[in-house]
Amino acid sequence: MYSFLNTKRSLQERLALFVSSAQKIYPEIIGIAVTHIDDHDNLYSVYRSPDYGDNFPTFIASISQSPRLSKMRTSLEPSIIDNMLSHQSSVKRIHLRLLQSNCISSMACPIYTNGTFIGVLFINAKVKDFFSDKIDYFTTFSILITLLITDDFNNKRAFHSIVKTVLLLSHHKDPETQNHLKKSR
Repeated sequence: MYSFLNTKRSLQERLALFVSSAQKIYPEIIGIAVTHIDDHDNLYSVYRSPDYGDNFPTFIASISQSPRLSKMRTSLEPSIIDNMLSHQSSVKRIHLRLLQSNCISSMACPIYTNGTFIGVLFINAKVKDFFSDKIDYFTTFSILITLLITDDFNNKRAFHSIVKTVLLLSHHKDPETQNHLKKSR
């Protein structure tokens, strides 16, 4: 059940195992999507559960154009849509695509690392009002997933910092070695 903690697996594999563990307890869960924010406040999905098919888009939205996500970002609290069907008249394109995957309830959780907002975790379910009475479980669930994500993010950032430092040092010592290191990045 806790095989997602195995650090020898990729982040994608660990997230998939985590979701399948949760689906054994709550089969109503469709899956999760992890998004990353760019320098222009746009969200892009970097992981999505296979059960979405092609219905979870790569580009999500600009945070500044979404009152729900903007509020969640500043409050640091999860945001829940209990019933996407009740918003059909004003529903956004992304919600229509999620409805095509039978997503009725949605929970969005901010992802922070070292005080910096880096993205949003979306958890979606097939039934309405799914998250409201299970908020404690899914808040804990989102925190654990966020820890997996931020650990991976921080490891990659540390690796890139090390490579930059080695490139800088190698340039002072030997420009030819630096060019070789640039090619291998």
